[in-house]
Amino acid sequence: MNSRNTRPYFQLVYKAFWLLWILFPFLIYMVIDWPSLTLNGFVTPDALCAGNAPKLLSPHGQKAVWLLLITNIGFSCALMGLMHRLLYIGAYVDVFIPRSLTIMRIFAFVLLGDSLLTPLLENLAKYFLTFTGDVLHWSPVYDFDLLTFAAGLFAWAFSAILEEGLRMQEDLKLTI
Repeated sequence: MNSRNTRPYFQLVYKAFWLLWILFPFLIYMVIDWPSLTLNGFVTPDALCAGNAPKLLSPHGQKAVWLLLITNIGFSCALMGLMHRLLYIGAYVDVFIPRSLTIMRIFAFVLLGDSLLTPLLENLAKYFLTFTGDVLHWSPVYDFDLLTFAAGLFAWAFSAILEEGLRMQEDLKLTI
């Protein structure tokens, strides 16, 4: 199938992706405005701060929660930016270029890093909240995001396929 036939679809999705960027600050505001969403699973029922409100935490506990939230927002922004760049390449540039391979690999590593670092950072923040006295006892949480990890592995495998496609394209140019 000719890649030129799919360009209008890429262009439509690329232009529609700007709506996600416009809505992203509103979504962040919703998370910050309703504090129960920022502390999903942080506080046990016998904790000092009932209601999951970060406003009731100590100043150090609030910093730990905000640092975790900023880290998660950073991963989301990085993934959205990389996906937006890939859509731009698909819409206006040729897909089989080394730049798309590089972006796809970075995208895969960010997905894998997000799935591996988020549970670690969550447990560290929860332990720190126990240390500051905001939570009475610490119990580790094993909420490994298997779907994000699988998506990262899929993106990494797709980047390997894209690399092979680039290599074949170069061989085709040299055989003429």
